[in-house]
Amino acid sequence: GTFDRAGNQRGSGDIFPDGVERTSENALYKKTCTVSGNSYSLYNSDIDTALLFNMLPAGVYFYLLQACVRTYYSNDGVNLSYALLYPTVVETRFTVGSDSTPGEHTHQRGAYVWYWDVHPHYSCYRCPICGEIWEDRTTSNHVDSCAECNRPEKPVLKDLQATYTYGSSVIFEWDETERTTHYNFWIYQKNSDGEWGELSHTFYVESGFSLTLDPGDYRVQLQSTNSNLWFEDHSTWLYTDGDYEYFSVLPETYSVSYNANGGSGAPAEQIKYHNQPLIISDTVPTRSGYDFVGWATSASAAEAEYQPGDSYEINASVTLYAVWRKQLTITSQPQDFTGALNTEATFSVNATGEGLTYLWQTNASGAWADVDFTANNAATLTVPITLERDGTQYRCVVTDVVGQTVTSNAATLHVNIPALTIISQPQDFTGPLNSYATFTVVAQGEGLSYMWQSNASGSWKNTSFSSSSSDTLKVKITAARDGKQYRCVVTDESGNAVISGAATLHAEIPTLAITSQPKDFTGPLNSYATFTVAAHGDGLTYMWQSNTSGSWKNTSFTTSKQATLKVKITQARDGKQFRCVVTDAAGNVVTSNAATLYAEAAALAITSQPKDFTGPLDSYATFTVAAAGDGLSYMWQSNASGSWKNTSFATSKTDTLSVKITAARDGKQYRCVVTDAAGNVVTSNAA
Repeated sequence: GTFDRAGNQRGSGDIFPDGVERTSENALYKKTCTVSGNSYSLYNSDIDTALLFNMLPAGVYFYLLQACVRTYYSNDGVNLSYALLYPTVVETRFTVGSDSTPGEHTHQRGAYVWYWDVHPHYSCYRCPICGEIWEDRTTSNHVDSCAECNRPEKPVLKDLQATYTYGSSVIFEWDETERTTHYNFWIYQKNSDGEWGELSHTFYVESGFSLTLDPGDYRVQLQSTNSNLWFEDHSTWLYTDGDYEYFSVLPETYSVSYNANGGSGAPAEQIKYHNQPLIISDTVPTRSGYDFVGWATSASAAEAEYQPGDSYEINASVTLYAVWRKQLTITSQPQDFTGALNTEATFSVNATGEGLTYLWQTNASGAWADVDFTANNAATLTVPITLERDGTQYRCVVTDVVGQTVTSNAATLHVNIPALTIISQPQDFTGPLNSYATFTVVAQGEGLSYMWQSNASGSWKNTSFSSSSSDTLKVKITAARDGKQYRCVVTDESGNAVISGAATLHAEIPTLAITSQPKDFTGPLNSYATFTVAAHGDGLTYMWQSNTSGSWKNTSFTTSKQATLKVKITQARDGKQFRCVVTDAAGNVVTSNAATLYAEAAALAITSQPKDFTGPLDSYATFTVAAAGDGLSYMWQSNASGSWKNTSFATSKTDTLSVKITAARDGKQYRCVVTDAAGNVVTSNAA
C-alpha cells in the first residue's frame, strides 16, 4: 500500500496534505515486504506485543518494529490531522527453512523501500537474497517532495548601506530566487542592554519596499519560502533563511555652541542627537570681576536657563551665552568723621554687585547691632552728632541679589566739643491739657547757669516758672500755651553764653466726640435704670433728654447733667428712650444715640413663707408673707373644720396678719392668697 506523511493510506490521484497530487509510484511513503514474490502488507496502526505469521515459505526475512507517536496538526485551522513520529531502528534478519547465510552475490533490486539514513533523492532497495538495503545510484528516481531538492534558493539583500541618516528611507531589495513562491522579512533592534529584540516581521514582502526608522542599530533577515511543499515533519512550508544583515540609523544632529559673552574659556561645541538629551558641558568660563551664573539663550539675559550638567532636550541648534553677575566687592570704605555737636556726620560705602542693599550697624558696648535711624538702608548713613556718640563706630553690611554679603571696615565718629557747648538740645513736647511738659538742655562747660525763655508775640522773654533757672523746665499745659516755644540761655562762669535750640509745646486738645454710647436697659419695676455716655473733649457738660410724644425734651432728674443718668423704672416709663447732649468748652455739641428703658414685670411668686407663731394668751400672733409681682393684693385664710375660709381681721388684706391669741385659736392654721394685677393667684404655705 502507499501512505502519506500522516500515515493515511493513499491511492493514485489522491490530493496530499500539502496540496500536491501524486500517484502511487511517487507517494511519500511505501511500506511493503516481499516474500517469495508475494507482497504482504504489514502496516498496522495498532498491534499487540506479539504478532504471529503462519506458514511462511522458506527464505530470508527481515522485520522492523517501531514505536510510534501520533502528533496532531491542522493545515486549514479547522480540520484536525495527525502525523506519526517514530525513530529509525535496526532491522532484524531471520530465516525460514534454512540457516545458511548467502554467499557473495549481486544485490537484486527487490522491493523499493524508504530508508531514513540516505538522501531520498535516490531509490533504495532490499536485496531478496540477503535482505540488505542498498542504494541504486545508477538511476535518479526523483521525488517531487524532496526537501533538499525543492528547498528555495537562499535570498541575498543587495545594496544595503551600513548607515542611514535619520528621516531617510531604508530600501530593501533582492533578486528573485529559484523555487520560491514568496518572501518573509524580520527586523530586529538592539536595546539598551545590547540585546536584539524583534521589532516586527512581515510575510509576503516584495523587493523594493522601504522603511523609515528611528535612530538605532538594526539587523534584518530575509527568508525565501516555497509554499508548495512542506518539511517532512509537516511543521511549515519549505524555506531558506538569508544571512543577517546589519545597519545603523544615525539620529539627526544639532549643534550646541557656547559664547563666553565677555569672558573667556567657553566650552567647545557639542553635538546633540535627535530626541536624545545632551548634558551641558561642565566647563565654566571666567571673567574678571564677575561671577558665572549659568547659560542662557540670549546674550542680554539676566537669569540663567541652564547650569553645567543640566540636560538640554530641545531638538534645535542653539548658542548658549554666559550669564554674568558682578562680584560683590566693596570699592570704597567708610571713613572716620569728626564734627561739632548738633551737626550731622555722614558715612558712605561704595560697592559693586547686582541688586545691592545696605544695612548700617553700630558698635554699642562691644557688640554690633543694626542702627535705628530711618535712613540706615542706603549707601550713605547720616548720624546726628551728640556727645554720647563720641567714639562710636559704624560699619555697613552690603547684600547682593542672591543673598551674598560683605561687611565694610568700621569708621569712627569723633565729636569736636568746644569749652562751652550744648550737647543735647531741648525737644518738642506734646501732652494733654492740665498735665506738665518738660524741656531739658544738656551743656558742657564750667560753672553753668540756666535761664529758660519763652517766645511771646515774636520776642523772647525770660520765664518765671519755679524751674526757669534749672536745666529742666516744667510747664503746665494749657490751651493758651499750645504752640508756644521755649529755649534756654546757658552761661558759664566766665560769662560766655550759648543759646539752645527752640522746643515747641503742643497741647493735646481732644476733638469733641462720643466714645461710648448709652445702652438699652431692662430691669424690674421700682428698681433703677442707668444710662452712661462717654465722650472726649475739653470742658464737657451733659444734658440728658427723653422722648415724649415723638419730641425730645430735657429731663429733670438729679443726674440729668451727669455722664450717667439714673431713672426709676415704672410701668409708665416702659419703652421710653433717653439720650445725652454733650457740649464742650467751645460750645461744640454732639448728641448720643438713643437708649431704651424696658420695665421687666415680675412674675407672681411667694418669696418668703409665713412662719409658725407661739405666744401667751391675749397677746398677738403675726404671720407675714412676701411675694414678687405687680399690683399685689392679699387675703389671709384660716382652716376651720378642715376647710379654708377668708378671715375678717383688720389686717386680713395686708401682707402681715395680726391675730389675738386665745385658747380657742391654739393650733389653728393661717395662709395667705396673693393675687397680682393680672388676676394671677398664688397661695402661701400654712403657718
